[in-house]
Amino acid sequence: MLLEDRQREDSGDGLFVLVPPDCAEAPLVEVLPGALVEAVRGHNDTSPARSAAGGGARR
Repeated sequence: MLLEDRQREDSGDGLFVLVPPDCAEAPLVEVLPGALVEAVRGHNDTSPARSAAGGGARR
């Protein structure tokens, strides 16, 4: 299943994944979490740092 083939909507900081019933579960739970971590790190590495006034790191 390629993400490029699926509908995507910007939901801010959230992620909602609706997987078709014929999608194998094992690859999804084995690959998706690591892929998300890699994507977020890549985004953070190329995005300007957020200032404290602009909503910096949350605790």
